[in-house]
Amino acid sequence: MTSSFDVSRVLTQVAERLGSAVVDDLCPLLAKQIGYRPARELAEVSEAYRRADFAARVPIEQPFSFLRGVSGDSEFTGVEYKTGTYTRFRLDDVVSWPLLDHSGNTIGISFQARPIDVIVAKKAAVATIRKIDETVYTVLPEEGGAFAQPKKSLWSGRESKPIYIDMHSDRGKAEVPVDFGSRGQPDVRFIDVEDREFARVLMGTRHFWRALDHNPSGPMVLWGCAADPVAGGLARYFHDEVGLLRDVYAASREVHVGVLGDKDLDAYLGDPGIAGDEPVSMVGVRRAGPGDDRPDWLSHLAPFSPWGKQGT
Repeated sequence: MTSSFDVSRVLTQVAERLGSAVVDDLCPLLAKQIGYRPARELAEVSEAYRRADFAARVPIEQPFSFLRGVSGDSEFTGVEYKTGTYTRFRLDDVVSWPLLDHSGNTIGISFQARPIDVIVAKKAAVATIRKIDETVYTVLPEEGGAFAQPKKSLWSGRESKPIYIDMHSDRGKAEVPVDFGSRGQPDVRFIDVEDREFARVLMGTRHFWRALDHNPSGPMVLWGCAADPVAGGLARYFHDEVGLLRDVYAASREVHVGVLGDKDLDAYLGDPGIAGDEPVSMVGVRRAGPGDDRPDWLSHLAPFSPWGKQGT
């Protein structure tokens, strides 16, 4: 049997030559056929993903005036998650992936480093049936993480669908994966950044530009656990200092993004899924303990926004 290390090398070469979308399709198939589980071994494929997403693309001019002055050489600061060390990093070293819908339009951005997290986010975005656009669920731990109790989301009923920002969050900060290694020798670490700094990183990332360009008036929804403090600071920076007037939504609790009925993803995860003609993407918040009456989702509305409801 081919070792997981050998498979990683093969997938790296595939990603470099054919792009990350091909590797996204190969990983679940390998999991099904030879029992390969790449989540632990694919740091170098994450690097290849990052290179492939940016390689051989025609540079685009920054399409929005507020982006001027933010470039790949721009420096940012944060704290390394594991060591607590104050760290500087360059925008070009941030690892991010575009989230594309089934028509190939950019509808969001993912800041992830584990391949399974990247795959789930991309599958959720590309699903033909995106319940994430209109509905939120409660995740029931006692039922094996089942999505239940659906209700309309705060961002439902709008002509413009959301821009999704997929990230980890903890301790009131956003976690950004940054590659401190050299070409072919990745050294990806999570860096905790403040809300304002995260907004600047987001603004300087071309996947975010493309999402804004595709969707001129849609709100932003953060897929980060307890990311509301980050969303609040991000919204204040966008609204008050940048002039990017978008409503921003985030959860006060642990967030789960799921894709039901995707056969390849079910094979990868070892889950039976739910039979259906088309994959369905869903987002939910883990149910809180007794006595916790905080709303699951909160909104940070842009000035003059007609969407006045603040929490649900």
